[in-house]
Order: sequence, then structure tokens, then C-alpha cells
Amino acid sequence: LTNGPDNVFSRRKFTGWSYLASVNYQITPDKLVYAKTAKGFRGGAFGRSIDLMAEPEIAKDYEVGFKGDWLDHRLRTNLALFLTNYSNKQVSIQICSATGVPPVGGSCPLGTGFSTIVRNAAAARLKGVEGEFTFRPIDRLTINASASAIKAYYTDWPGAVSGEGAPLGNAKGLPTVTGVYSPPNWQGSVGGRYELDVGEGVLGL
Repeated sequence: LTNGPDNVFSRRKFTGWSYLASVNYQITPDKLVYAKTAKGFRGGAFGRSIDLMAEPEIAKDYEVGFKGDWLDHRLRTNLALFLTNYSNKQVSIQICSATGVPPVGGSCPLGTGFSTIVRNAAAARLKGVEGEFTFRPIDRLTINASASAIKAYYTDWPGAVSGEGAPLGNAKGLPTVTGVYSPPNWQGSVGGRYELDVGEGVLGL
């Protein structure tokens, strides 16, 4: 529901369906491989007018992975490869309130401001790999580590504009998130916990 010019209201109902299917295969009691696929959608979005700004966004996910215990259950590994294809991906861009078009050279006509609207990019893709590891070298010490490599980019977006409204041409190959708040392509963490008996309780460091 949106409130447009002259207090005119616009309504539209968005419907869609989603699914998730998976299959697992237990290689041994301690090792398993799996594959899954899923589909989801985000409802369409209205802007500051009675016109529909964005159609629903569709995402289709594919993932394969391996889970295993090693060294008499002292080492656990979880590995996954994943891919998500987006169609009608929704993006937020700025337009000049007076003209309804992106600002030229980063500025709007004198005395007018910006509005943020949601529009559809044609298609995008997210792919990556991630791993989680838990190691217990001795009974009181547990070490945890994780690592991931992710790449998210447009596969097609003719007439693309940046979030500030700057024209980009066809954004094919450009990352879906740019600027100061872009997430890193590579991420990782390492942590540990050592436990000591203290009286009738346990102290964890």
C-alpha cells in the first residue's frame, strides 16, 4: 500500500511459492555428504508514487556439502559449496524528487531533494565456499575455526545506476554491494575454550 499524489492509494497483492528439497548420504557413521536446493521470493516494493517500482525478487539456491568426524571424534569438519541465482533483484537507488530521474553529476536541481526508490536489476549471482572446524586436542581444550570465500555480482543489468544515481551502463560483472560497507570476499575466525574445575563448578577461559 502506498500513498501517492493527491492522496491516491495504490494496492497490489504479491504471491509466490517456495520450496526446499535435500538428499543426504551417510558414507560411514562418521561421514555424510548432502545436496539441497531451495527457492524463495521477496515481495514487490512500492515507491513514493502510485506506480509499482519493483517486481518480486526470486532467489534459487543450490548447495552441496560434507560433514565428517575424524581422529576418534576429536576433529569435526563441515564444508559447503553454494550458489544462489537472483532474478529481478531489488536494488535501492536515489532519484531527484522533482524530476524522478537519477541526479546528474551527483546533484539535483537547486531547491529539490532526493528520494530513495526500489527498482529491479535484471539478474545477479552469489557463490562461495565455507568451512567450519572443531578440534579437541585434549579433553579440556576445544579450538574452533571458520573460513569463507564469497563473491556476489550482477550477471546482467542494462542501464544500471549506482546507489547515488550515477550511471554505470551494464553492470554485468560488478559486485552487488559496493562502497564503504562492502563485505569482504574472504572472512575467517579462530577461537578456543579451556576449562578448569573450580570447586563444584567449571571455569571456562
